[in-house]
Amino acid sequence: DEAEGLGTVTSGLPASVALTEAVISKDVLDTTFVATDSQGLTALMARIISQEAFSKVDLVSFSFNPNAGYIPSFSMKVK
Repeated sequence: DEAEGLGTVTSGLPASVALTEAVISKDVLDTTFVATDSQGLTALMARIISQEAFSKVDLVSFSFNPNAGYIPSFSMKVK
């Protein structure tokens, strides 16, 4: 279920968003993305919160690097 949740989040994301890290454990999916622009970041966040597979989504960290872009990390609890 966790791997399926990851697939639904990453499918259809704009080219400006990349998954850089994913850790799958029992009932939890921890991810880190890089979005090179704010439109990609908005699309990513909208995609994550629209997923019905997750009962809880925590924004664990958020940073900005002028060379890479926005770097959000999420912890998502799978239903």
